[in-house]
Amino acid sequence: MLYLKTRNLVSNSLMAATTGLLAITVGGVISALISIALAGVSWQHRDVPAALPFGLLSLTMAGWSLFDAAFHLSRDPAVALSLYRLSGILAVQVPAIWVVFAVIYVGKREYLTLRRIAAIWLLPVAYVVLTLTEPSHSLMPDSVVFVTASGITAPVVDTPIGFWAVEFASFGYVLVGYIVLGRQLGTARTVTRRQTTLIIMGSLFPFLSNAFYVAGVRVHPGIDLTPIAFSLNGILIAWALFKYDFLNVAPLASDVLIDELPDPVLVLDAEDCIVDHNPAAAALTEREVLSGEDVDSVLPGVLDRTDVDGDATVSGFRGTISGAFDPQVTQIRDQHGIGHGRLLVLRDVSVQQRQLERLEALQSTTQQFIQAHTEAEVARAATDFADRVLEQDLAVVFTYDDETERLDPMSLTDSASNAVDRETLGIDSDSGGVLWEAFTDDEMGVYDVTDQPLECSLDDLPLSNVLLVPLGDMGLLCIGSLGAPEAYTAEATQFAQILARTTETALSRVARERQLRESRETVRRRTEQIEFFNGVLRHNIRNGMLVIDGNVGYLRDVVDPDQQSNLDTISSWCEDLTEMTDKIRSFNETVTADEDERLTKVDLSTLVRDRTAAIRQTNEKLTIDLDVDDGIAVEANELLSEVIESIIRNAVEHNDTDDPTIHIRTVEVGDWIQLRIADDGPGISDDLKESVFERDVATSQTAHGFGLYFVSVMMDLYDGNVWFEDNDPEGAVAVLEFERASATQLAEN
Repeated sequence: MLYLKTRNLVSNSLMAATTGLLAITVGGVISALISIALAGVSWQHRDVPAALPFGLLSLTMAGWSLFDAAFHLSRDPAVALSLYRLSGILAVQVPAIWVVFAVIYVGKREYLTLRRIAAIWLLPVAYVVLTLTEPSHSLMPDSVVFVTASGITAPVVDTPIGFWAVEFASFGYVLVGYIVLGRQLGTARTVTRRQTTLIIMGSLFPFLSNAFYVAGVRVHPGIDLTPIAFSLNGILIAWALFKYDFLNVAPLASDVLIDELPDPVLVLDAEDCIVDHNPAAAALTEREVLSGEDVDSVLPGVLDRTDVDGDATVSGFRGTISGAFDPQVTQIRDQHGIGHGRLLVLRDVSVQQRQLERLEALQSTTQQFIQAHTEAEVARAATDFADRVLEQDLAVVFTYDDETERLDPMSLTDSASNAVDRETLGIDSDSGGVLWEAFTDDEMGVYDVTDQPLECSLDDLPLSNVLLVPLGDMGLLCIGSLGAPEAYTAEATQFAQILARTTETALSRVARERQLRESRETVRRRTEQIEFFNGVLRHNIRNGMLVIDGNVGYLRDVVDPDQQSNLDTISSWCEDLTEMTDKIRSFNETVTADEDERLTKVDLSTLVRDRTAAIRQTNEKLTIDLDVDDGIAVEANELLSEVIESIIRNAVEHNDTDDPTIHIRTVEVGDWIQLRIADDGPGISDDLKESVFERDVATSQTAHGFGLYFVSVMMDLYDGNVWFEDNDPEGAVAVLEFERASATQLAEN
């Protein structure tokens, strides 16, 4: 009976020991498989930062776990020692890879130079060398014994001084990795900070397991649970790197957006303590870290101002500097609608207010430009804007003089006018300097006058730099500042450029208006002169014709009857020339009249019938067919009858048939009326169609030297058109195109 009890007790003890050792071994194998799987996941996500060193770390831990499991199962001391040494060689690589992983994870890959990598692997290499040369020294484990503890029988190696040196050095490596991650934890954005925290928490499992083993807190003297603990560590790190979406574009973009916002942003907890903030908030309060501070102690009364409609003026953030802000608060709630804090955004409206004021001032200055009548008024408005709105120490508008080829000061701010001699301020090509170069090169820029003199009396001022903005061909705008080059902000430069363009436009307008006034005055004087000499000419011609015609009447009583035809010719010419002077008078009055007085509404239908009837009476062989609609009114004047008669007489005089025929008809083309006068003469060549209305050709090819050129001039004054076409089967068609006048306008006329 005692034998049976003893056998059962021994059998149960052996079974328990075997089960415990088997569980640890199986745990090691499972840990190795998990590590291999994590290495595969790392390779699939190798584009993620630190994925490859994490995969290498997982493979190393997998090998460590497998050799350690085999070591626990071995029963031969020599085999067990060999397995222990192999697992140790892999285990000593883990701290070095951990450091590399930490450095790459925090984005400091450039720190891993070849020299530093060699220094990091100094410990693993030394361990391998000591292990391989163990027979020649006693620094590394060299024997294995089997120890039974806690019901488990497993091999145990001796631990000489070399073993402990490697262990403590490994702890140093792990500590370096934690320091690297800790620095990242203190400076990283919120999104990255959560990921880093999870990685640190995961790495504590194998670290604490190994620390307990070294400290002697073990289930068995020969069993180290660190490889098994790493599987849990690896899962957490892989989840943080690949699955938790810490670094997806959406959360990263949100984090970057908050950090890059120019407006201060504060995250408050339920007690209104600051838990996070962006750099703009730190810059505003001149504190690097605001977390943990009560918002009222940092920005007194800011939350009270969020209940006020409109902008709240919050002052004292930067000493005596104050700014205008629009505080906006948003509640932070979870998926259940429970509030956990508030998001406070201080929207800076002082910049917008300043921009609005500058835009309003620019609009006011533009109105001054529009109302200005001289270059001096435009220049003065520009310098006033630079002085009052851009808040620059001085501004000068130089205008270019074509005759002297100089840039002369047209207007200066008061500070510049009181400090420099205006008489010596002009510059030219001989003077040189950056002022002349900026004008000729037509390039805007900020110039350091300490290195590039202006070569004028402005050099006597304590200027550090100037902003030069060309005004095209009109001149140059010079804005001076006593501050550093950074005094010209992008906004100030933009407004200066807009001011320069507006000034250039205003100066050009004033110059054009002056030229136009001068041209109008010249035209007026010449018109008066033409009217005077025309009046004298017409008066003398008419008086001369009266004298000639009177003498013709006297001669009729004394001249033989066979010579009376000569007197008839003289009388006819006197009548024609007198009539021509009346035409010239009407023509001059039409040319010199204002546009709104030049044209009237003419009944084209009645006019064509009357003129053709008169022409028929003077030429019995001429046949005129009319197809003219009634009630057609066009824009013209009393000379329209002369225009139509000139076209008809030109067709008759150039017709080589004995009985010429002319067809006249009207055609409506939209808002235009065409009067088409077709003849059956020899026609007009294509070359002559293009030039027949020119003055030189018209005087030699048309009737009386006053026909077609007169027609083209009058049709131009009527805002109409005239051209020739071929007639079918022969002859030419003169087309006169007029702007239609309404029946109401005709009745009023």
